Order: sequence, then structure tokens, then C-alpha cells
Amino acid sequence: MTARHLIAVALLGLALAACSNVPVSSQPTAGLEADSVPVRSTLTAPEAAPTWSPERARAYLDRRAQTWMDERPCTLSCHTTHPYLMADLVLPGQGAPTQDLLHRIDARTVAGDAAAVWYDSDADKVRQSRSTEAVLSAFALLRRSPKGEPASPEAARALARMLAHQRPDGGFDWLAFGLIPWELDDPEGLHSSEIFGAALAAIALARALELQGLDVPVEAKVSLRAWLNAHRSQPGHATDLHNQLMLLWADLTLGGVLTPAEREQTQADAIAVQNADGGWSLGALGPFGQVQGSDGYATGLVVYLLRLADKPVTHPAVQRGRSWLLTHQGEDGAWSARSYNRDRAFNHGLFSDASTAFAVLGLRASE
Repeated sequence: MTARHLIAVALLGLALAACSNVPVSSQPTAGLEADSVPVRSTLTAPEAAPTWSPERARAYLDRRAQTWMDERPCTLSCHTTHPYLMADLVLPGQGAPTQDLLHRIDARTVAGDAAAVWYDSDADKVRQSRSTEAVLSAFALLRRSPKGEPASPEAARALARMLAHQRPDGGFDWLAFGLIPWELDDPEGLHSSEIFGAALAAIALARALELQGLDVPVEAKVSLRAWLNAHRSQPGHATDLHNQLMLLWADLTLGGVLTPAEREQTQADAIAVQNADGGWSLGALGPFGQVQGSDGYATGLVVYLLRLADKPVTHPAVQRGRSWLLTHQGEDGAWSARSYNRDRAFNHGLFSDASTAFAVLGLRASE
């Protein structure tokens, strides 16, 4: 063998030795080309932050509001069109049914008692219907005018009609059908939805005081504040938490309803019943039967009010509530929820309407 042959053999031996030291895992897999073997990276892509779709929320709320207007004689409802108009103010654009709805509200305000009454089974229901509609109409139309600006003629008419329905004791008659949580009747007044209605009247009155060109009688504010003050939760008079939260809302807008200590206690009571998943359940806010899972109505309401009370967006309760809202919007744009009233699809749909609108309010407030 020549020297050249000896060198070639030596080099071949070195090459074979090198191949034998390659780890098995890096060898080509049988049946696959070497460059087709997938390479696993040790780095993982960060998870996308949860988000929500205002566009899908608007599409759902627009559709539900239009359906209600097409099928029901009550232009305004506590569960659908009333919260719809609140959410409409903070969603992009303007909802398709909005102008028609506002026009109907004003037309009925102008018509007054000549407009067909919502419920006329007896004198009490007629009185309750007229008063409830007057408060909801004033709330809706007054909040369409920006703070510090002149009130619209529609807002002025709605305010006058609401004040015409204020009782001598400062409160307002309110529809009561035994329905949770906006139409409850309680002889002792602890869970009565009259508290809910009077709180809405206070919020409307507070906006009226922020607008130009409106004459708000001092006695109207004083008597309403006194009525609300008498119905706040006190030792021996435990108003349910849902009503107490409405009183907090009235206090944060009109003022003079709760003491500073009661204001803080109401917030602490709400935070104390926050669920482990970060949301709130309507059933935990009152004697409404078996507590169900978290829902958009209770969660949105509490988050909205905590922010209105100047709790920062970094507050743990606000952050956890916002996280729940961000992760529970359905593909249809809604925050679906089960009603605490009769178990049927119609009722669940109505509560889902309110849940979706208040989820929007909570999300916008916590941005």
C-alpha cells in the first residue's frame, strides 16, 4: 500500500469515528429527510392579552333594542332599552335604533297622560307606569346632554315630567311585579325597587344641575335626598346590597345621600362578595334566591361604581373584575346570563341584555 493509500485510509477512519460520536437524537429519523425533522424551540410565544369587541357588543345591543321596540309597547325597559342607552354613549358610533328610540321617548313625554299607559290593570299600575316611565325618560334624555352645556328641549321636557310625578314625600312610584332586581315590591321597604327608581331619579337630577337653562326646584332635590337618606342601610334596617349600591350611585352624583363612612362601607361590602373568578353575582347582592355564577350585570355595575368612587384601575378588585369581563364576552357579542326570575329563555335574554350593557360600562370605566 502506498503512502497515499495509507493517508486516505487514516482520514476515512477519523471520519467514521466522528460520526459515531453524534448523539442519536440528531440522526435523521427513518423515513424522513434530515432537514424535515421539526426543531423544537425552547422559547414560547407570549399569550395574547384578553380583549373584547365593542363592535360585537354594539351589534348585539342594537339588535336586542330594536327587537324590544318592535314587539313591546314599553318604549323603555329596565333590562333592555334603559341600559342600552347608557352603553350607547360609550360605544363607537351611534346605534341604529338610538334616534328612533329617543324620538319615541320624547313623543310620549310630550303626549303625557294622553300616551297609552304601559300597564292599566288597576289604578296602582297606571300610577306606577306613568312614574316609572317619567324617571327612565328623564334619566335617558338628560344624560344625552354634555355636562356644562345647554340642556336640549327634550331633556327639559323630560325633567319637568319627572318632577311632576315626584310624591310629596320625595320618592317616586315604581312598577312592582315581584321581578328581580328592578321591579320588586317589599312592604317593609328594605328590598323595594322604589329605591332603585328613586336613585335613578337622583342621578338624572344631578345631571340636570350640571346643565345650563334648567330650573330645578330646590325642594325637589331636598325632598328626594331626604327620601333616599331614610332608605339607606342602617342597623336594624338592612337594605339589600343592590339597593345600597344604587344609593351609592345617587350619592356619588347628587351627593348628601350617604355619610363618608357609609360610602366606604358599601364599597367594602361589595368587594367582600367578589367571586373567586373575579366577577360578581347578582344573587350575592340581595335576597334573590340561590346564588348563580358571576354575571356581567353585577360585575359591570360594581366595577363602574368603584371607579366612580375613585378606586384606581390598579385596585385589585377593579383589575379582577375587569379581567372577568374581558374573558366572558360571547361570540354573539353578549355577556350571556341566567335570570333570577322564572327559568325561561325570554327572561334569560332580558337579563343578558342588562348584563351586556353593564359589562360595557364596567370595561369602559376601567380602561
